Amino acid sequence: MRLKRNKRNDGPGRREGSSSASPRDPAPEEGRTTARRMVALGAALAAGGFLARQPLYSAGVLAALPVSLGLYLWLLRSVRGAEGLTPGEAQRVFMRRALIRMGLFWAVLLVSAAGGPAFLLGVLSGLLLQMLSYLVEAFFLAWRKS
Repeated sequence: MRLKRNKRNDGPGRREGSSSASPRDPAPEEGRTTARRMVALGAALAAGGFLARQPLYSAGVLAALPVSLGLYLWLLRSVRGAEGLTPGEAQRVFMRRALIRMGLFWAVLLVSAAGGPAFLLGVLSGLLLQMLSYLVEAFFLAWRKS
């Protein structure tokens, strides 16, 4: 008599009870999409600052864009690299990086205060690009539903 095998678990390296999700992980594509959206929003904010004749604001956005993008990708790598860790260890790694990221954001803001209020607001806008990109995505999702 022939035994039926569960197709989800007969591949090499698959654990018991693992999901039958496709081997291609959508997280890297989502991370690239968010990074592209952050760059586009940063460019739009900088262009808007130049059009409003606020070059210090634009300079602040452009100065904070690589910092914000780099720290976002660094945090994303901690999520992607957590596959072999227990949930508690993965959470500790993520939270440690998130707190370091927040501290670096505050340090960048304190240093940028020397550039004046327009530069400080530009740096703040540049550091918040990840949140702004999520708000734009939520707006478009709500727009499609209505």
